[in-house]
Amino acid sequence: MNKTIAYIRVSTAKQDMDTQEFEILRYSQRNKIQIDTWIKLKISSRKSLYDRGIENILETLSKGDTLITSEISRIGRSLSQVVYIIDKLINKGVNFIAIKQNMHLTSENNMTSKIQIGLFALMSELERDLLSERTKVGVQRARESGKVLGKPRNCRHSKLDSEIEKIQSLLEKNVSKSSIAKMLDVTPQAMHYFIKTRKLC
Repeated sequence: MNKTIAYIRVSTAKQDMDTQEFEILRYSQRNKIQIDTWIKLKISSRKSLYDRGIENILETLSKGDTLITSEISRIGRSLSQVVYIIDKLINKGVNFIAIKQNMHLTSENNMTSKIQIGLFALMSELERDLLSERTKVGVQRARESGKVLGKPRNCRHSKLDSEIEKIQSLLEKNVSKSSIAKMLDVTPQAMHYFIKTRKLC
């Protein structure tokens, strides 16, 4: 017998599980869908797919089952992750519903689903290309202005050293330090310290 799983995730105390649950309940009642299992997690989007429970859910779903969420951002922290998860669902014949985006991918409209996945993949690639181009432009501009990029002497090594050019580019685009920290999976304090010691601001 096919089952329907509702997936709810919040990453901060300010976000509300009840709001997501209400949206899913309203949608399911309107469309006469019975929710068999509720999965509710309070965990950062920076955690891995496994930690966020998605990988476990994917393993338990079978052909004809349905995964429903209030919005697509609940299942992945990046476009590439969302593409990966949706592609895996469709290949298993699992239906996927994201209410806010009015997305309903099913095994019955497989061609339409694959087209949508293809568009997502194209957007993901474009997102990476644009970031790469902005990074190159930002680095060139920094060098032309005489700014030295790199780790100063007597400064301890950081895993962010390999991302220094990307960080510089994002700062020049007026992306907040906290947002950059979230993108690179570090604490805001660590990002502030890195930017200060590398003299990027």
